Amino acid sequence: PSFAEGATPFFTLNWSKYAEFLTFRGGLDPVTGGLWLTDIAHHHLAIAILFLIAGHMYRTNWGIGHGLKDILEAHKGPFTGQGHKGLYEILTTSWHAQLSLNLAMLGSTTIVVAHHMYSMPPYPYLATDYGTQLSLFTHHMWIG
Repeated sequence: PSFAEGATPFFTLNWSKYAEFLTFRGGLDPVTGGLWLTDIAHHHLAIAILFLIAGHMYRTNWGIGHGLKDILEAHKGPFTGQGHKGLYEILTTSWHAQLSLNLAMLGSTTIVVAHHMYSMPPYPYLATDYGTQLSLFTHHMWIG
């Protein structure tokens, strides 16, 4: 129903028109046993906006934002002192360091995904299909 006006409500700041399909009900849909699809749409929109804002916080090809090297080298811990001197160079030149950090983050993330897909099924009727749910959980745990 609120799709009829297209993107006009977005640009005119009449965002209440989108309340029909961007909800924040929480919990599981009692019919399908999964998360409300309107809640999932709202979540993805919120994450996209958050990532757009966060993407402008750090310096890339242009001179705006914070430089990661400056952040790391300005850090002074209470016990370690200048603990991060030279860390930026190691992380940008060592493929092994990059691979180890990326694999650690990917492994941890897939374990969290496995738990969330098991406890809050994102797809309709996934909660009642035990074989598929167990396979998805096992698959993501093995990746982790």
